[in-house]
Formats: sequence, C-alpha cells, structure tokens
Amino acid sequence: MDVTVRSARRGDAGRLAELSGQLGYPCAGSDVEARMGPYLESDDEAILVAEAAGRVVGWLSLAAVRHFYVEPFVEVSGFVVDEEARSAGIGRRMMGAAEDWTRARGLQALRLKTNVTRVRAHSFYERLGFERSKEQIVYLKRLER
Repeated sequence: MDVTVRSARRGDAGRLAELSGQLGYPCAGSDVEARMGPYLESDDEAILVAEAAGRVVGWLSLAAVRHFYVEPFVEVSGFVVDEEARSAGIGRRMMGAAEDWTRARGLQALRLKTNVTRVRAHSFYERLGFERSKEQIVYLKRLER
C-alpha cells in the first residue's frame, strides 16, 4: 500500500472525525474543523495524516510539551489508523514521521499515553522501542460555565 504522511488540512476534518469515532471519541466534522486551528497555526503542535489512494487512513496529533521541571518532550496526544487498514505498516510510518517532527524541533523524547484496554496497541508501541515509564490514574472535573 502506497502511503503518504502529510500535515492535516481543514478539508480533512470530516474524515478525522470518522476515525476519532473508531478511537472511541465520536465527534462531528464541524467540531473537528473548529478545533484544528491551533494545530494548523502552530510550530509546536501538529496533526499528521496518512493518506492512501487519496483517502485519509489515519491521523496522529502531536504537541511539544515544555514544563520547567522536566526535559521538554513531544507528546502524541491522539493516534488512530482505520480499522480496515491496520497491520499494513501505516502506523509505523506515522510514528516515524512523528519522530522526525520531534527531532526537527530539537527535542529528543517522544511520549504517549494509551488506554490500559488497548493491549494490541501496547505491543505495537513496544515493538517501536517505546518503554513503559509509569502507570497513572486520570481524573476529570467538569466545570460549569
């Protein structure tokens, strides 16, 4: 399968929303398009897409993280390959592009979080050389407007 990894464009929003649903985060294309702005306008954030035969078959979002108390790193904040296109090397290509993006910003660490239930993804990341560094609990508090 011939795959190109490129930066996302606003016209990709509908397909990014469809794939987000496969990841467990259903959303509307209009919402995705409205939220893409900071990624498209920043040097420290990006959405990369994998395209095959003119169709987006995966996306990956990245952000440089700079806290004063740790070495800066890039975090993969979201990543999905179309369930019909998995195990074809697309994810590996996308993660390679994420590594290149990280190096281009002068950073030396790429980090990601994954749900404990995504056992297949854990094996994939470990094959790519990622190491488990910690387990944590995520809390969320919804605030009233």
